[in-house]
Amino acid sequence: MPYLDDNYTKPVLDSLNDVHQQTGHGWPRIFRDWIDIVFASLQRDDDSHGGMVDRYESDFGEETTQTAFRAYSEGFANLLAAMEKTDADVLGCLYQEYGAPSEENGQHFTPPPAARLLGGMSIPSSEEIENTTPDDPLTIHDPTCGSGGLLVGAGQQLEEIAESPYAALFFGQDIDSRCAKMTAINFAIRGLPGFAIHGDSLKADPMAAWKVMPSKGLMDAPIQECEPPQFLSTSGDEAPGGSSPPTAADGADEAGERNVQVDVDVDLDTQQAQFAAFTDGQGGADQ
Repeated sequence: MPYLDDNYTKPVLDSLNDVHQQTGHGWPRIFRDWIDIVFASLQRDDDSHGGMVDRYESDFGEETTQTAFRAYSEGFANLLAAMEKTDADVLGCLYQEYGAPSEENGQHFTPPPAARLLGGMSIPSSEEIENTTPDDPLTIHDPTCGSGGLLVGAGQQLEEIAESPYAALFFGQDIDSRCAKMTAINFAIRGLPGFAIHGDSLKADPMAAWKVMPSKGLMDAPIQECEPPQFLSTSGDEAPGGSSPPTAADGADEAGERNVQVDVDVDLDTQQAQFAAFTDGQGGADQ
């Protein structure tokens, strides 16, 4: 049974199917490459993006590469359009159906309605929400976040029940790097400031972390690689190793945004053109 109505996912899949027709790659490979391309673009990471362009050109030639990357760009624009129409985790639903989730890692994502319900259970009282500040934000953490569906649900519920300005930071961690990247992408599009972390939550050795700053805008590097944030200890006094709790230096400045969930109210033609400019054969927006 599909995780989401085909009306939301079909336009994205049609775009990615164009890549399949051009390259012969299977769906798991195409989905992985698409996530990496979108992620690199939202970081403005020319080196990573250029490396993928070089690999495609080596395998398929320049013309096929340009066609494939244009289709990847259209897939991103269609993802934005789908996320404008539904609160569901479109990216996670696509991954579950076509991205070959890992059975070894037990990847069975929570369906969107349940994710929204469970995410709402993590929201504290209205009084606690009202007392938050950028230096002392509400923090919501999912240690096995998948594509960030529960955190997206929590953000939606928080936005609906808050009666005054508040500050919040979202933390998502997953042992699968693809999932951590999908979480960062979801944060950037849905307007959730926070951190996406790649690493085993049962070990204190995260492999990578990215700070997400939605206020920067999708085409102005809202995702930036950073040092893994320090989390509060169970005592509530200080973080492991004596580090301070999250403050403005750790991203709490971003937590001061009023709208935790923002509508994806964009000109999709312009958005696609901007994204395509970055995903051209040269790997740079100004080339």
